[in-house]
Amino acid sequence: EEDGRAAGTLTRSASNDVSISFRLKYSESISEDIQQMRKRLGKVRNAIERLRARMERKGYAEKVPADVKEKDAEALKGHEMQHAEFSATIVELEQIEALGPS
Repeated sequence: EEDGRAAGTLTRSASNDVSISFRLKYSESISEDIQQMRKRLGKVRNAIERLRARMERKGYAEKVPADVKEKDAEALKGHEMQHAEFSATIVELEQIEALGPS
């Protein structure tokens, strides 16, 4: 355990007040880990697209209650942060993979 984090856990600061942690499940092949992260990235990307489409619908601003609009905005921000983190993790894993077996 390093800095209070469990081994195999990646933690990043998303902002001054928010940090995102997720456990990486290491496989025998780093390329499998990359594929898993790409799947997660795809799911988050789809969630962002669905949420944006809902928020851009005609009448959304006028008809949707303020608390729902706020929750949607928070959800979108969270998904966008996850997207950035997953993308960065994929880059890091690809760099590790390029170094070859240790």
